[in-house]
Amino acid sequence: MHEKGHNLSALFSNLGCKYPKDTLYLSERYQARYRRDLNDDLARNANVFTNQRYPYKADHTIPQPDKTQWYPERNEQAELDNHTFVDITALETVAAFLNEELSFTRDK
Repeated sequence: MHEKGHNLSALFSNLGCKYPKDTLYLSERYQARYRRDLNDDLARNANVFTNQRYPYKADHTIPQPDKTQWYPERNEQAELDNHTFVDITALETVAAFLNEELSFTRDK
């Protein structure tokens, strides 16, 4: 399966359309193991590849994080202006989980 784009949420959603049982299994295993929601953690870093690869704004300035708030709230209404923001915990947790699950599945 090959999907276009880099949005992690969209990629997982597309996977769910084609393989709903697999994505449900992954979501349930993630919740059981980490007590976190896989879709939420993917959404927190949905555009991390693009934003980290192209961190500069159109006017070539570097966005600066809000230093008064180390962990900005993420919700549908609030969009971070700082494209260099990465939720490291969510990103590393998802990466480790998928590596473990997919390596285990592949080795069966």
